[in-house]
Amino acid sequence: MATNKNHFLGFLAFQHVYAGAISDPKGRAAYFFTPYNAAVVTTNDSVRCWSGNREYTHFTINPLTKQVSWCYFPKEQVKKWTKELIDSQMVRYSYGKPGTAVVDEATIPAEMWQHNDKTSQNKLFYLHLIQDGTYDRFIRSVIDVSRRYEDVYIFEGKEYTGAQIRGEGMERWSKGLLAELDDQFYVRLAKRLYDYTRVKADRRWIEKVMIRAIHTAYSPELAEATVKFVSLSDKANQLIAEGRFDDEVWPIPNSVVDCWIDWFFEDMFNAFIELNVL
Repeated sequence: MATNKNHFLGFLAFQHVYAGAISDPKGRAAYFFTPYNAAVVTTNDSVRCWSGNREYTHFTINPLTKQVSWCYFPKEQVKKWTKELIDSQMVRYSYGKPGTAVVDEATIPAEMWQHNDKTSQNKLFYLHLIQDGTYDRFIRSVIDVSRRYEDVYIFEGKEYTGAQIRGEGMERWSKGLLAELDDQFYVRLAKRLYDYTRVKADRRWIEKVMIRAIHTAYSPELAEATVKFVSLSDKANQLIAEGRFDDEVWPIPNSVVDCWIDWFFEDMFNAFIELNVL
């Protein structure tokens, strides 16, 4: 459920914060950590404009039956993906869920390899699942979602509705508690990137690096469907542009989000080892 901008920035920040600190005698990290590959990592979310509900491309579990939904990703490079290709080649199977809620079911990354080969492109899709798995763990550690199908969420002892958690209608990704946590996570990630590179991942950087990479990696149709959802709030943009990463008062302490980012990097690092990338 993490947004595309977090997937993209998290992938690149890892290069400097974590991978840059370990021995890499094969010289593979420099090749692997590129804006192009960061764009491909976001595909599991982007292709939903053609593939349908999240459970297919995110391998989510039905908490009642314990069965996991899945898809088979086309082997063609993302650059060649079209709606027609997805309709004809992306096999999808949904095991459903108990109802509808604004917090979706948990991602099960390992299920991907039950249905897909470990190609270079599929490994990037797998890293998306690893990042979302970390997000699932974090959200469930700070928000009680056990009554989500009753549209009740508990945060710091207070009840919230789904609309208060994730906005409504056109504000679905820009309002609510999850949007604030998303902004906070991005700002803290941006701080780590800035500490190591002095690069400020604000809107100008998003346009120059992220949007350009998406247009390079994706087919024109998929790129256009994706970039309109890659946005940064005014508050987050100002904090990053001015280098004031520690100044804002957020819903939860920055130390908690920093711990979340540590999980994020540790999970990715273990995935890189598993995939024989580093």
